[in-house]
Amino acid sequence: MKTIPYFPLFMCALLSFAACNDDDDNDNNLSTYDRDFLTSAAHANLAEIEAGKVASTRADDDAVQDYGEHMDSEHTTAWNDLKDLADDENHSLPDEPDDAHKQKLDYLRDLSGYSFDTAYINSQVKDHEMAIALFEDARDNADDEDVKDYATRYLPHLEDHLADAQAIKARIDVIMNPD
Repeated sequence: MKTIPYFPLFMCALLSFAACNDDDDNDNNLSTYDRDFLTSAAHANLAEIEAGKVASTRADDDAVQDYGEHMDSEHTTAWNDLKDLADDENHSLPDEPDDAHKQKLDYLRDLSGYSFDTAYINSQVKDHEMAIALFEDARDNADDEDVKDYATRYLPHLEDHLADAQAIKARIDVIMNPD
């Protein structure tokens, strides 16, 4: 009578199951909070990069154009560091802005002149205020030390971006409303 080698079949099935199971556990070293922060930071960085590119070509005001170029450069660096962190943690990041940011980008692409400059700078003030709150929360509450370090390292940059956007906004407001 022929015997079927069950043990080798069992081992192959077990190893296949374990390999599939490992793929599902890649993020287990990060808490849900940390994964959510990384994803939110990715969406924000990608949106800033895209908006900065739009501003560098569509802005009328030289300061707005320069600010856009600066946002593209700074947030590309932040994105690259975030990507490295996520890769080290086996966490996949989105490769494009979320839907809310895409809608803002589409809106900005349809504007020109003063309308573009004011809409872009106003959105930069709001977006950086929200990003600062996100990064402060991660600095204080993230579970992973590398995630906390990332938030802590980039928080001063975001605060500088906000201050720059507020200064440009104030100058544009005075130019357009000299009363």
